[in-house]
Amino acid sequence: MRTICRVLPIVGVVFASCLCAHAVTLDMSFDADVKVTSAYLWRGSVISDDWCIQPSLTASGKGVSLYLWGTWDLTGATNGSERTRMDADLSYTYEYKKLMMRGGFIGYVYKDSLVTAWQKDTFEAYIGCDVDVPTFPSWTLYYDFGEIEGFYTTIGLRHSFPLDNGKGWAYALDMRADLGAADENYNDKRFSLPFDAAAGELPYEPRASLVDFTGTISLPISIGEHFTLTPAVKYMALIDAKIKEAVENAGQDTEGSAYSVTIGASF
Repeated sequence: MRTICRVLPIVGVVFASCLCAHAVTLDMSFDADVKVTSAYLWRGSVISDDWCIQPSLTASGKGVSLYLWGTWDLTGATNGSERTRMDADLSYTYEYKKLMMRGGFIGYVYKDSLVTAWQKDTFEAYIGCDVDVPTFPSWTLYYDFGEIEGFYTTIGLRHSFPLDNGKGWAYALDMRADLGAADENYNDKRFSLPFDAAAGELPYEPRASLVDFTGTISLPISIGEHFTLTPAVKYMALIDAKIKEAVENAGQDTEGSAYSVTIGASF
């Protein structure tokens, strides 16, 4: 499976390159971003509290999208193999009135010498929907059918407030809030962390529960027709008391914040 996961992003890059050559006839769009962030936060975990660079590329058309994303630690930490990751996401979106229904597959590719199941190369399938009404509610259900074999789901709200500085710039204030939850098996693989029995610490007993809260505020600024500059701040915190205790016992953070700047281009 690891070989397949490593090949998947390469196939994705080749696929995206071929699509670029036929973008006009296929009526496709392309988006490329480069984010520099002060921390890497993901699904209740502070993966890295150091500066990272996170580039991405999206090719989409006729409801089909290919999304490639990566993260690299800029500090060169020697023991942070889980901090380097590449995702390849192939999805399809169908719109019906105010509903946007989507589904797809994600391949996660990590650096070698990993120590836990959720830091190994794996796959997820997902389904979800968004509703085009105020606060734009969304729901996504993920199933990891590789290393974890468990479910993780998110529900979210977001809203954009258009702003005008009187100088003709197009920019807005975007706000987003998400709650994450997982089943017993997913939490077992993610949060059954090392503990110190001699100090009276108890092992984590996995259960289905709410896992984390994430809030994001961003200020996308349009530069001309094709480029954007987006400063943002993100806050993430664990919710479940037992998960928080397990993470604290392992000497890890139960909450974190990140400041970032993203430069994007759309064609």
